[in-house]
Amino acid sequence: LWEIPCLNLFTNRVQVFNRWGLQVFEAVNYDGSWDGTNLGQDVPDGTYYYVISVDEPQLSEPNIYKGTVTIIR
Repeated sequence: LWEIPCLNLFTNRVQVFNRWGLQVFEAVNYDGSWDGTNLGQDVPDGTYYYVISVDEPQLSEPNIYKGTVTIIR
């Protein structure tokens, strides 16, 4: 499972994309449940790209975090 520390303290949206830009996962208020699958099937080993939008009360716009997550089985 993919755990993101302290993310549960804020309203958030997590998206994961494959190298072709196709979304393989999305969650609002992510709870650490992504297990490297898409539609019930394991995604292939490789690098995936995430976009995390975090709403922070003191800001008018959400903070956007981008990066990579690697699947190795």
